[in-house]
Amino acid sequence: MENKRIVILNTGGTLSSVMKENGLAPGLRTSDIQKEIRMVSRGIDLETQDLCSLDSANIFPEDWTNLAGKVAELRRECDGIVIIHGTDTMAYTSSMLSFMLRNIDIPVVLTGSQLSMVNPVADAMENLRCAVHMAASGAPGVVPPAGLCPSACRLSDCLRVSSEGLSHRHRDSDRYLYCPNCQSEPD
Repeated sequence: MENKRIVILNTGGTLSSVMKENGLAPGLRTSDIQKEIRMVSRGIDLETQDLCSLDSANIFPEDWTNLAGKVAELRRECDGIVIIHGTDTMAYTSSMLSFMLRNIDIPVVLTGSQLSMVNPVADAMENLRCAVHMAASGAPGVVPPAGLCPSACRLSDCLRVSSEGLSHRHRDSDRYLYCPNCQSEPD
């Protein structure tokens, strides 16, 4: 069986930040990240690309357009895409991408972390590991940021109905639906 090919796009954020004079700032390149993630992605061929190096507070609609364009360009060359993104605005980016890439036929997973990958107790490695394996799952569409939902629910088809638990509601319905992948119960 052939290995899955996953592309990791880096946009910046805490996961790929380094300590600078005035605190954390985007600074790790994908080549640095690739060295670290190799040990938790056995059986998956990884390619990494630096798209930009921004604090997510500085990501704007034109960046969403560039990101969606890059994902569309890569979709025929890989089995899935992971986007490293800052957590402050990740929800906005994932929401916009879920509509901009509504019919994409591969998984697109956003991930980030609360601490930089260079921090020895960071959540970065586990979040990135989960995102890579979610991207290799084959479930198409823009899925929730890795770590928020253990399944690959399409964001453009569901609405979050609670900040607690894993319940979703279909966009075109007032009914609560169980998530078929994570078997979530309505709140």
